Amino acid sequence: MGDRSRAIGLLCLLGCVLGLLSACENAAERAEKFTELGNAYLQEGDTFRARIQFDNALRADTKHEGALRGALEVADIEDAPTGRTIPLLEKLVAVSPTDIVLQSRLADTLIAGGTPFAALAPAEASLALAPQSADAARRVALVLALTGNDPRASPAADLLGPDDPVGRLGVALKGGSEGTAQEILTQLRQSDPENASLGLALADSLIWQGRDPDRADRLLAAVEPLLIDPNAASLKRAELALARGDLARARSFLRGGSMDSLNARAQLLCRQAGQCAVAVKEVRAPSAALLTAAAREALGAGRYTEAEEYLQRLPGTAAAERSVLDIQLALARGQTQAAVTALAAVRGDSPDLAALRILAAEGADAEKRAALRRIVDRSAEATIAVEYLVAEALAAGDADQAAALLHRMARRFPSRIDLTLAAAEAYRRSGDFAQAKALAARVRRLNPAAPGALRFLASLAMEEGKLSAARRLTEALIEVDTHDPARQLRIEALKRSGQSDRLTALLEAWRAEGVSRPYLYRELAEIYGRTGKSERQLSVLQAGRSAFPSLPYFVIETATLQSQLGRTGAAETTWRNGLAAFENSQAIRIGLANLLMAQERRSEALRFVLETPVGELLKAPSSPQLVERIDRALPSHPVLSAAIWRGLARQQMDRGETSAAAQLIARSLQLMPNDPDTLYWAGQIQAARNEWGEAEESWRQALALLPDTGATVTEGEIRARLDRVTPPATDP
Repeated sequence: MGDRSRAIGLLCLLGCVLGLLSACENAAERAEKFTELGNAYLQEGDTFRARIQFDNALRADTKHEGALRGALEVADIEDAPTGRTIPLLEKLVAVSPTDIVLQSRLADTLIAGGTPFAALAPAEASLALAPQSADAARRVALVLALTGNDPRASPAADLLGPDDPVGRLGVALKGGSEGTAQEILTQLRQSDPENASLGLALADSLIWQGRDPDRADRLLAAVEPLLIDPNAASLKRAELALARGDLARARSFLRGGSMDSLNARAQLLCRQAGQCAVAVKEVRAPSAALLTAAAREALGAGRYTEAEEYLQRLPGTAAAERSVLDIQLALARGQTQAAVTALAAVRGDSPDLAALRILAAEGADAEKRAALRRIVDRSAEATIAVEYLVAEALAAGDADQAAALLHRMARRFPSRIDLTLAAAEAYRRSGDFAQAKALAARVRRLNPAAPGALRFLASLAMEEGKLSAARRLTEALIEVDTHDPARQLRIEALKRSGQSDRLTALLEAWRAEGVSRPYLYRELAEIYGRTGKSERQLSVLQAGRSAFPSLPYFVIETATLQSQLGRTGAAETTWRNGLAAFENSQAIRIGLANLLMAQERRSEALRFVLETPVGELLKAPSSPQLVERIDRALPSHPVLSAAIWRGLARQQMDRGETSAAAQLIARSLQLMPNDPDTLYWAGQIQAARNEWGEAEESWRQALALLPDTGATVTEGEIRARLDRVTPPATDP
């Protein structure tokens, strides 16, 4: 490997091991570390290992946007089938629904895959995000036509207008008028030749939906005269024949036309009919792609000699594809050493590293784990093995084993401070603080300003309550590392020491230097709030809101403080602007409702209250006060009020406050005395207060009222409670 490759490899090992072992205790942080690793491998061009790291990230956090985008980029580079691409796009759209590029791409991919019903939602979403986009409107019109709906009944029709060719095409197809469709396609061809491909896309979708193949055939006939490359329609006809199960007709389209088109049709036959061997024979000069597909098919079927023959026919330009398949063939035949030799030759790896790559790719059963450990013990290039074995040990909850492995590696490579720190962190997790500190101190002796060692020792000092040491270490850390984790560690050390003045001065100094981070504004606002400096607190919160308009936190805190200062007009403006920016934020909705209730503007407040789920109402910090106001304002909504009081009673019971819970459930019973759910929870609270007679009575009343179509409690749940207070009957 070259120097750059080695550097990336070492960097990735450091990130991987520390990502597995370090202070990344929550899933989001682990996902971030794995994503950084994946991006590093991606920059190096190693899509195999990049994909592994992105998969690791998504196991830690299934909604991590960076990991999803990285995995999608890998899929694009590897030319993955849509079966792998579509789920990634769907997850990305769920995570980032306002990304019009993602919505559009998902819709186009689903259309191309013959699933226009699924394409409708992302197509309409892209139009909603760009309501003036003609491209988005055309996409919606086409999807509607393909799904049997009238494009004229959608917002797309208003944007496209009655004379837009694409909109008219959708209407014509909906009405089954292929003649009109041909006229429109001709018009499109004259204005933009590439738009004739729309007809092909529509036919393609009809074919793979299995809907009306005769109509797809007619549409192909309408499109064919307009195409620059007539072979394109022939390829679609081969697809249509395959969709009908007519293999003989599909093979007939392999004759005639250019060699490129013949190979394309042969690949279609190979890929979609599982007839690669037949396809290769039909084409006089099969392409490298067709031979590769045939070799893969033969390999998967266990026809190893046939696969080898296809590989021998591959041209020199396909050396990379052949190398991969040679390795797979050797492994399938049980020729592990041949596979190792081939991989080492391709990548320029040492034999040990080649073996490690294969073992990691194959998965580590007991036999392979033993092989990995042998390579770790003898090889200087054991990065994959360390990564694999440490991850396995941690997954099994065996921090001692992980620490021992890393410590052994650290002793073998004393200059590798990344391994030493990883071993220290593993010892910390296993509870051996003395060994952890000894290893980190060794790193500091090698490099007194090593950020990793300072960060580790500072965290350990805080964990042990040695706050003076933590302050000294974080002060030294900030001198050499100004990244967010180091800054946050310094903040935490000063907070735990109670040194508010020093912390305030530090935060203001960073702010003056141009450091702009959400945590900086949050910490400053909290300090000014604790020390009674409300105006400064408000100024900092407003600055944070301007700097980070995408964070609802600053809206909520600013409006709350404005209300506390008696500036209700400003608070209402802040709440309303916040709700416009974050329309799904229940916290902002509740805050505005609370403010309006306090001003006796009940009719306005009720609109927000009734749109808010009861569960979200109960999460609000001000929920008791808000509920009191709701109760007074909702005499005509006893069900909602009773549900709110019942929810608050359950909250208090969960906290062990049974007296408060009893008072709250009594309020709920006043409103709904014959509600099974309320009676059931009244019994629960009474039982928690050892009032078993009252509890039994409440549960029996609830049972007598069942079945109640609106109740969530079941007969089985109530009887299970009654069994606890009623002894089973015995035979005389």
